[in-house]
Amino acid sequence: MIVGLLLLLFLPALALADETVAPKTVLVLFEETRGLAAVAETDDAIRSTLQAGSTLPIRLYTEYLGLSWFPEEARELALRDLLQKTYAVRRPDVVIVWGTGGLRFVLKHRAAMFEGVPIVFCAVDPALLPQLDASSAVTGVSRRIDWTSSLDLIRRLHPGTSEVAIVTGSGALDLRWEAEARRALAGYPGGATVTYLARQPMPQLLKAVESLSPSTVILYGAVLRDGAGRPYLPHEALVLLSNVSRVPIYAVTPNMLGRGAVGGHVLDFASQGVTTAQLALRILNGERLGPADIVRADNPYLFDWRQLRRWGIDESRLPAGSVVRFREASVWDLYKSHIIAAVVVIVTQSGLIAMLLVQRARGQRAEDQARVRREELAHAQRVATIGELSASLAHE
Repeated sequence: MIVGLLLLLFLPALALADETVAPKTVLVLFEETRGLAAVAETDDAIRSTLQAGSTLPIRLYTEYLGLSWFPEEARELALRDLLQKTYAVRRPDVVIVWGTGGLRFVLKHRAAMFEGVPIVFCAVDPALLPQLDASSAVTGVSRRIDWTSSLDLIRRLHPGTSEVAIVTGSGALDLRWEAEARRALAGYPGGATVTYLARQPMPQLLKAVESLSPSTVILYGAVLRDGAGRPYLPHEALVLLSNVSRVPIYAVTPNMLGRGAVGGHVLDFASQGVTTAQLALRILNGERLGPADIVRADNPYLFDWRQLRRWGIDESRLPAGSVVRFREASVWDLYKSHIIAAVVVIVTQSGLIAMLLVQRARGQRAEDQARVRREELAHAQRVATIGELSASLAHE
């Protein structure tokens, strides 16, 4: 059964002015459910970009396939048939596919579901791309988890690291990421040993994490399903791990920040969603795109300020261009206006007091000078009077 179906009709003002313009149909297929933050971020970016960038009315249909949650082949075939029947009378003008597993599913059943319809993919492992034919009308945005750069980052920020433990689960996405990591890190030349805490039941995984040596650092991939088959959202699993971990945890996706991860060289799903929608708009406007137009997504460095402080990591050691989130506001940031107002009041009052003191001092000096003049005048008058008396007596 399809996890979700949403219909959104975008009618820009330009299209509304001409009611004869037939709307374009865009179908977005997500490999996973919207419960994953990565899916939600990409979904929102695709929708907003299509709405803002289209000069034509667009009917947007969205399906959340949940392939990692329900990997059975029988369900895959049922899903294929359901999509074929649902969109036989709603033939898309372009299909957007999120995730490596999602693209595999669409390419495998394209002839039955969307034969001849242009495909734009998002967040797909580049290892799948060589399978695309140059004339396949398939393009999109490839993502690459740079496992090597992630390990280099860990060793840069933690020079004493002797072991990097990579944590993944047993879901379809988890297994793909584990395979990618093993492929990328085979023969890693760094001084740290790479181990894998993968496909373990959660209680066993938590014990393994809790017992890691102080010279170990964790690199968290994703756990959508543990070794016992219990489903998790990746950020929920990370919270459990961070609660027992006595060593730093790094991640490869941005939504792990704020949940115990220090940060890392992470995927930027929102940016990928924007670029994917822009490619879809070009197709809707008449361009024919193919594998030659595939865009490779860039991975930013993101960090949690609180975790940097917790593990004593100086920001000056972070790679150039790093973004630090969750920076706690200082007293100045919190009470800037109050502090400025208080300083203004104090300075003003101090100025007024100083002026009053100066005026008082001037007044006192003026009074002293007046008193001296009065005394001098009185003295002069006394001298004059005595002189007059002396002259009068002498005359007599």
